[in-house]
Amino acid sequence: MSIDRKDKLEYNIQSMLDKLLNEEDSVDESLCFSGFEGKIDLNSIDQETTNITSKGKGISKCLIEKVETYHELDEVIESSILKNNTIDEITHMLLKSNYYKIITSQIGSRTLQKVINNIKPNILTEIYEELEENLHLLLIDNYSNYFCPKLYKALNKEQKILYLLKVCENLNTISLSKIGIFPLQTIIDLFLTDEERDIILNGIRMLSKEDLLKICYVYTN
Repeated sequence: MSIDRKDKLEYNIQSMLDKLLNEEDSVDESLCFSGFEGKIDLNSIDQETTNITSKGKGISKCLIEKVETYHELDEVIESSILKNNTIDEITHMLLKSNYYKIITSQIGSRTLQKVINNIKPNILTEIYEELEENLHLLLIDNYSNYFCPKLYKALNKEQKILYLLKVCENLNTISLSKIGIFPLQTIIDLFLTDEERDIILNGIRMLSKEDLLKICYVYTN
């Protein structure tokens, strides 16, 4: 990313922060995250502690909603995620509610595949929870289908079970997709326990004979 674009992004984020922190009375506490004040330095955003200090005022969701176009998301990806090889707390805060959009883009899917094993468990949990209801759509998307098996592999045991149960709710749609059948097979290859296998087997048993024949046709052609 060029210096001009990076400086513009830093300026825009700082301007939003300043505006929010100066309008304490108008901040809706029900829509707030942990409060911060100070300058966000995108060059040091990966540090565990920065010059940002908590003041308890909160940052409104409108800060997150400002980072919502593909161009803005790509800038955050370039300036923070790729540079730091992870998604830290502040970057995650900026990207919340946009992970579906990110992962269904080519650059977003590729980037998150690279860094997913470096993401802290609490952040990974929030990312998964945001994506959970749309897993069946992600599994049949041209770009996000590559990310889905890596997400599954990175989850803890309990989350994997929830993931598979969600997959089984839409197993017919996923399996009948010429895209979805491949990440599904990759996920099955990652199974480590009988419980994981049983969930998918039970899902398959719920399918009709007609659907099973269709799936076999998709898988072999």
